[in-house]
Amino acid sequence: MRRAIFQEPPPNVDETWTHGAMLGGMIGYGDEDLAESYFLAGDTLIAAIANGEADGRELVNPVMYVYRHGIELYLKCIVRPEQKNHSLGSLLDAFCRHIREGYGEAVPAVITKPISEFAKYDQRSDVFRYETDRNGKTHEPLGYDGEFWIDLPSMKASMAVLRRSFRRVLWADRAGEIPPAGVG
Repeated sequence: MRRAIFQEPPPNVDETWTHGAMLGGMIGYGDEDLAESYFLAGDTLIAAIANGEADGRELVNPVMYVYRHGIELYLKCIVRPEQKNHSLGSLLDAFCRHIREGYGEAVPAVITKPISEFAKYDQRSDVFRYETDRNGKTHEPLGYDGEFWIDLPSMKASMAVLRRSFRRVLWADRAGEIPPAGVG
């Protein structure tokens, strides 16, 4: 007999239960929690590849998608755009403006470069999910710029820098000051 995917929680479920997870209700997730979970998913997939438990060729698109989506969610948490869309380019512009106006600093390239790369190759958040765009055409520019090697450990390290930076900005925005080193 097949069990339903969405089930009523068992009466005695607790933190020792590792074969499932609670979803919804009191376990609701805010945007920041969701962003963090997407980054964690990317890290977990790369760890599985590095440990030989999975093939990178089979998981590169999910890895790219979950990191891209995590970036998008973190940026939306920080800049709170009035118009919601999937444009990392416009979110990055708003983020840089937020940092410049709020903290009097420029955003370093170690943060802007990976976001800009995602913005260039996945403008509408569909490249890593679908073979073609909404009109049935090969995705530009990824479909026409040739093949690319994705160094997964290097990418994971870049994503860790982004995650830490996003968390520091969120902390600073809440506290009204830039956090001390090591926070976030």
